[in-house]
Amino acid sequence: MRGFVALTLGICLAGLPAYSAQRVAASQGSGTTHAITMAPVPHRSPHGGEGRGQEQEVEVDVLLARAVGTGSQETYELTADFQGSLTVTVRGAPFTAFAVGSYHESRKPGELRKRQITVRQLDVPFLLRPFTGSVKDLIEKKTELQSDNPATFSGHDIFLLEEQPGGRYVLSGVHRYIVDEAIDRYGGGANKTNIAFRRNIAKWLFTAPTMRPWIVRPGPPYALRTLIDDQGLIYNLELFYDWGQLGSRVSYVVVQGKSVWREIVTDTMTDLSGIGHVEGQMTLTFSNHCLNCRP
Repeated sequence: MRGFVALTLGICLAGLPAYSAQRVAASQGSGTTHAITMAPVPHRSPHGGEGRGQEQEVEVDVLLARAVGTGSQETYELTADFQGSLTVTVRGAPFTAFAVGSYHESRKPGELRKRQITVRQLDVPFLLRPFTGSVKDLIEKKTELQSDNPATFSGHDIFLLEEQPGGRYVLSGVHRYIVDEAIDRYGGGANKTNIAFRRNIAKWLFTAPTMRPWIVRPGPPYALRTLIDDQGLIYNLELFYDWGQLGSRVSYVVVQGKSVWREIVTDTMTDLSGIGHVEGQMTLTFSNHCLNCRP
């Protein structure tokens, strides 16, 4: 579905052990059938190293909860200025709009993080000026529905793909209906509601060269990949569609001990009222951050 992508993230705190998915081939007559089984495998701690002489399990849910969960008890309010550009291709021709404005971010105990962009000045190319309102809405809404919005991963089975230096992790996921279809097709239905089992089936589908083409489907993102650190900061998000990929990249700056957005670069593909199908890239740079400032 080539539409405006609302990035969502749903979290399931199950605390189940991790397993590895294996395909077991058994000859039956002239054909071959495939079954899926589980075997325990160790994972490392989100903080690296070993605890008490044993490797600790990386809890995918813990990493995601730190990014977008509602369990945080922190309260803060952040304001900043921004300037940025939106470059889009309309009917084969590139156009760039420039925007400046204000940014507001806040969070209360037990609630999700809220973001709001307000465009105060917008410089739009002459041919797009009749559609200034649509361009403004795209900049504001696209920024507010970013990678750590709680709508990113809700439809996917998420797993740990790779651990990187510096406490960073690559998480990936495959759409749940594709995982369901794989379990129905290859067996393992008794574990269909086992979150750890589903995650390892998703990892097999995403990483096996023979299965990767099979998961490509039209419609919503069939898979995703994100780079996250052990504090829950998301640095990169890629959504995979049958027609290509959309991504967002975020860098941070520390303000009074808190990491906040410094710059965000995000791909754009949508249908704008009065314009039609557009695709391109938006870049916003933030400055003059003020944490818990009083008027």
